[in-house]
Amino acid sequence: QSCKAYGIPHEWLLDDGLVRKLKKAVLRMVEHYINAIIKEVKGKDSSALSVRSETISGEDPYRESLILEGVRFVSQANTLVGGLDEKRSKLFETLRSLATFM
Repeated sequence: QSCKAYGIPHEWLLDDGLVRKLKKAVLRMVEHYINAIIKEVKGKDSSALSVRSETISGEDPYRESLILEGVRFVSQANTLVGGLDEKRSKLFETLRSLATFM
């Protein structure tokens, strides 16, 4: 209603379930992105970046930034789609558990 009051075109949103399709696509993208991050962090994906700098304390800044970026992305996607489904929530919890071991 507020879109109509301000003269913002909104009819395309009602077109053939477009919003639902966009949300499904975002959820699939979240799943692929989290899986890629988990593989990289666990070291199963050797093709990504073979050179990693480690600090004196033994922490890997690449790993830390990768997990942080993943959490940010999932948070934004969660806001966009209005919540994650059970499958993606479990993946996010796996990512979160990796962050606690940093």
